Amino acid sequence: MCECNEATGTIQGSLVEEGNGAFYPIRLATVPRVGDLIALTSRIEARDGREPRRDYIVTRITHELTDAPEGGPVGQHSVSVHVRRIVS
Repeated sequence: MCECNEATGTIQGSLVEEGNGAFYPIRLATVPRVGDLIALTSRIEARDGREPRRDYIVTRITHELTDAPEGGPVGQHSVSVHVRRIVS
């Protein structure tokens, strides 16, 4: 999940790989749509000596919102990008 960073205009979130539960922390300028293709270069995989390139198709976007009652804390927006790996 993520929180929007109003200062930088980015959305911090998670890319969640369906089937095996792997996830990667990500920062986005915009939220992708279902059906979009994503090419991820993972610094985590590269650091661990594995192939860093991952190709995905977006299968689902999950938003989590909290309300912002008057006089209360600012509401929050969280997002997870669920993907299916494309193996060529």
